[in-house]
Amino acid sequence: CGVEPDLSRRGCRRTLREVAALGYGRSAGGGGEAQGRSGRLNIPHEFTQKAQRTFGVRGERWLKGVPALLGRCQEKWQLSNFEPIDELSINLVLFAHSAVYGDVALKLEGPHDERHTEAEALRLYDGASACRCFDVEGDAEALLLERLKPGHTLRSLAASEAQVDVAVDLVTRLPIALPGSHIFPLYAEWIERAFARTRDEFAPSAELSLIHISEPTRPLY
Repeated sequence: CGVEPDLSRRGCRRTLREVAALGYGRSAGGGGEAQGRSGRLNIPHEFTQKAQRTFGVRGERWLKGVPALLGRCQEKWQLSNFEPIDELSINLVLFAHSAVYGDVALKLEGPHDERHTEAEALRLYDGASACRCFDVEGDAEALLLERLKPGHTLRSLAASEAQVDVAVDLVTRLPIALPGSHIFPLYAEWIERAFARTRDEFAPSAELSLIHISEPTRPLY
């Protein structure tokens, strides 16, 4: 939770053709248009493939609902000047400007349960070692996030030692106290799901396989 997408300048360097392909354009006055000429958001093909591959039928339903979700977000938070970012994962992330919050990152969450824990984690961090979450739309379907500037990623650091130093410093500051009642999963539950998924999907049958080697370590988690 709270890991920022690539907010480097590279995420903004799109040609007009690429921006238009996403269903957005620039007006003569520089303001972003809520809808492109087609009246809908055209999601990059690579991203739609990934969503369908990852979530199956749920992914297809989610993709169809993205334009309507984006419209609700735009109206709710008075968004303009949309800019797509590079390196999309399983969520659709756009830079934008909000008349209420200023420069923001709009994260349209894919159909996964971690969107709930992500929103709650960012609320608890409240800007400490993570971006702020200004607001949430619907059932954590979209998060309106603080846009971090300059927003350099670890990969922008040439030296691997520097990357490790920054990561270690951040990780040591991430643990925070939780309320008595919370929705976060335990690490042991993640490990158990990983073992179960490996058994179900790969059905290891060889006498010496990774899962057979790892099974004795399960009690450690």
